[in-house]
Amino acid sequence: MKIKIFIVLALFFPLSVMAEFKAKMQYGFSHIKPFSFSSYRNLIGNDQQIHALSGRLMYSKDWGSLSFSTHYEALAITSEDLIFFESDADSKRLFNLDQTLESSDKSSLYHRVDRLSLSYTQDKTVVKLGRQALSWGNGFVFQPTDIVNPFSPIAVDKEYKTGDDMLFFEQLLPSGSDINFVLVPRRKNGAVEEGESTYALKYRTTIHDSDVSFAGAKDYEERLFFVSISSGILDTVSRIDVITNTESLKFDQWALVANGDYSWIWFNKNFYGFAEYYYQDGRVLKQGGFVFEDKEYWAIGLRAELHPFVNVSPTFMGNFNDGSSLTTLGINFDWKSWMNLSLTANLPYGGEGTEFGGEAAIGETVTLLVNAYF
Repeated sequence: MKIKIFIVLALFFPLSVMAEFKAKMQYGFSHIKPFSFSSYRNLIGNDQQIHALSGRLMYSKDWGSLSFSTHYEALAITSEDLIFFESDADSKRLFNLDQTLESSDKSSLYHRVDRLSLSYTQDKTVVKLGRQALSWGNGFVFQPTDIVNPFSPIAVDKEYKTGDDMLFFEQLLPSGSDINFVLVPRRKNGAVEEGESTYALKYRTTIHDSDVSFAGAKDYEERLFFVSISSGILDTVSRIDVITNTESLKFDQWALVANGDYSWIWFNKNFYGFAEYYYQDGRVLKQGGFVFEDKEYWAIGLRAELHPFVNVSPTFMGNFNDGSSLTTLGINFDWKSWMNLSLTANLPYGGEGTEFGGEAAIGETVTLLVNAYF
């Protein structure tokens, strides 16, 4: 396996120095300590250490209105037990562009194409076809309207969202409003199935200085309608997203996320904070492998610039009903112009039977990431 890792990752640096290539290398280390009553303790014991080495090679080229972009990534991961690792298999995507080169119960090496798209851009029109990433909605932690590959709320690295095979279309209207259409075809047993696919149409406009979006979507078997509103109030920005299943006229399967954020300077240091509330009724939010099953949740986040090269960012989220919570403490250090380090701790709190502290909770985790850019 070591030889394969060297061959795959050694390609990144020489290609990245070419004019239209860029590269990112990352080393990651995670330590997981399950609760004494967690079901994961039976699987991994008292703790688990995971080492990962990854590389992303990026290429782009423009020809007037046309542009091409592709990202190739490779990942090697090792641990005493890899129960928490699954490659992002393309078995359901339109094109299968990943491959596991080597796999065992202690290590895995795989690679995939994460971006592969061709774009056509004019003053009022954008058409993008191929593997790409899409983000909708206003949620910081809870993202019910981000229906295509949302990040987990405890994801440590959010620099690149997983790409999906899709068609994206955007048209700017004479009024200044715009229309977006997205189609994400997926396969089941090798054939494209409507019941596995996603398509959506969104209209965005401005009403009384507020940014307002209306969207209708079919996501797998669900037919959805959602509204997003963003508005500046004094020195803050407030946002709200509401989503509902349109097959029920009783409005008994819906969710709402509302938040506000604010930036300020204190002792000549830059600060940023947000607060968020999430409510769902008759729905279960599934977000990047994380499942929220209760009705009401809260989140508070802060980012403080202690030094131009050092930022700390604590985030707290919790369940209103059972009192459990999850604290994420992060620190980021821009060591060089081409390198940064981050250290993140996820600290759940709650007793047996609670959402964040019960048997299904993984436990305390600490993750170190070292990123290098070329």
